[in-house]
Amino acid sequence: MRHILAASTAVAIAFATAGAQSTLPLVQPGQLVWDGAFRVPYPNTGNSTVGYSGWALAYTGNNSVYMVGHDYQQSVGEFSIPAGISSGNTTLAQLPTSAQMQPFASMTHGLAMDAIGQSGSGVYRWGGMLVYGGRLILGEYNSYTTPGSIQKSHWTHSLTTSDNTGTGPFRLAPTTLDPAFMGGYMASVPSVWQSLLGGPALTGQCCQSIITRTSFGPSAFAFDPAKLGVAAEPIPTTPLVYYDEAHKQPDGCL
Repeated sequence: MRHILAASTAVAIAFATAGAQSTLPLVQPGQLVWDGAFRVPYPNTGNSTVGYSGWALAYTGNNSVYMVGHDYQQSVGEFSIPAGISSGNTTLAQLPTSAQMQPFASMTHGLAMDAIGQSGSGVYRWGGMLVYGGRLILGEYNSYTTPGSIQKSHWTHSLTTSDNTGTGPFRLAPTTLDPAFMGGYMASVPSVWQSLLGGPALTGQCCQSIITRTSFGPSAFAFDPAKLGVAAEPIPTTPLVYYDEAHKQPDGCL
């Protein structure tokens, strides 16, 4: 399992060892192996830059990552993972620089990001991305809005950033929960855990402003990204953990 983390214009990579569910029910800190880091280039191609960026990273499985650009545009580009990302590099200047493989572009196929609800109000951001089934899956949230004002959270796009094709936005179940419980981070589920957890991928979100509309702690919902744009809404999920207003403590974990 590969973990990609960003800090400003540098990207760090670590690995977690894999194992059978019966012997590895949880990933522990000691199982993470530091694999190095690299820089992303500047200036950039497309309608954005890497300034004020570096979140919602998605590993392609092919030695590159998708990354959200400048906070203002919320565009997405693809960057290579360069050779020689030595864990011995300790300064920014020593890090190798990747190449920009695809330009920054909008992922909403001609729609505005406020298509998820409450048109023209609040700040809309990509909370997470996942490469799945030959598509880029994106989770979106509004960083400051009232409960019930946002209706949807997920989009899809082809793996070509500039072709402006995709589907969405979509609503995930259960509709008794605000989409702010789900419109963020995503991860694939190893095949050995899929039947146990209830789906091939996880999505979640927490701790946004106006906290009553989102989870008070980490949340996770199992779902099938292949159903986005195919199955009727709301897209089914299996709630695994979340903290609503009535259950703010760990013993209220659902």
